[in-house]
Amino acid sequence: MKKYVLLIVAVLFVSLVTAQQKKFSYKGNAEGGLVNGGYQTNAYISTSHGVTWNGWFVGLGAGIDYYRFRTIPVIAEFRKQLGKGDNRAFVVAGTGVDIAWPTGAQQMERITWWGETPSNFRNGFVCKAGAGVVFNAHRKTSFTINAAWNYKSITEKYSEFIWEPGPLPPAPTEKTAVYRLNRLSIGFGISF
Repeated sequence: MKKYVLLIVAVLFVSLVTAQQKKFSYKGNAEGGLVNGGYQTNAYISTSHGVTWNGWFVGLGAGIDYYRFRTIPVIAEFRKQLGKGDNRAFVVAGTGVDIAWPTGAQQMERITWWGETPSNFRNGFVCKAGAGVVFNAHRKTSFTINAAWNYKSITEKYSEFIWEPGPLPPAPTEKTAVYRLNRLSIGFGISF
């Protein structure tokens, strides 16, 4: 699935660049904000860089997401500015891979009656869709505010010890937990 998404993004990017003869320009975005869902509210920061053409932005981005588990989302991002004037609305969508980067405390979160058991994490999937407003849209440096729905998944593998009566010590059993995290975000950014 991930390979197909990345292939589609690459094809769209190449066809956008080669099919049009109008002027393309570089655009960078840096953003930070808060995410909230079923777990406690946490922060994220991200940056994306790409090209703009006729109100469209296509680029690649990465960041650090602290919601539930610390991860590094690497995404292909699309934005479209709507309307004319100094302040414009925009829509944003992105998808990609969520690279697991848990803290030491998150790796040792599993506490059983036999003691702490370390967890191993596997990468997951990330996507977002939202809308916002860009201020000073006609200038090189502009400011943005947006609200978006975000989804990220991550897989945790850990050992759990099962006690059975008898002289033998508890036997470890491998367990897998898949986290599918739906959340809302509010972001504030700068485009340059």
